[in-house]
Amino acid sequence: MGLDQNAYTLPSDVDALSEDSNEEREELCYWRKHNRLQGYMERLWELKGKPGLPEDYNSPFGDFNCIPLELTANDLLDLQKIIEEEKLPYTQGFFFGDDSYEWKNEDGDEYEYKEADRDFIKSGLTAISEGKKVYYHCWY
Repeated sequence: MGLDQNAYTLPSDVDALSEDSNEEREELCYWRKHNRLQGYMERLWELKGKPGLPEDYNSPFGDFNCIPLELTANDLLDLQKIIEEEKLPYTQGFFFGDDSYEWKNEDGDEYEYKEADRDFIKSGLTAISEGKKVYYHCWY
């Protein structure tokens, strides 16, 4: 078990919570135990008013689990700045693993997921410009 995360697109007319959404998804990125990104996304979800949270939801691990978060172009641009400045928030969780900033790339100068994060933002912005919706999803 552990923190698994992905980002995907859906056509603008498909609801992320509908049964049809699984067939329409196009994956943009997958992360494993990128806990700092998780902390950022959870805070963004809370700022947006916890969209998608069922009234009767009761998880022992926290509310933001298995709930899709739609990301706007502005959300991605804000995230891009935070990624470049390496200011994703320190985040802990039982299934989240070690601090994702401690995992370095081959050169040892950037955190391992930084390039994947950059690629995700670029792909996400392109998808939004094409009229698609972009979502972040996690499960642990």
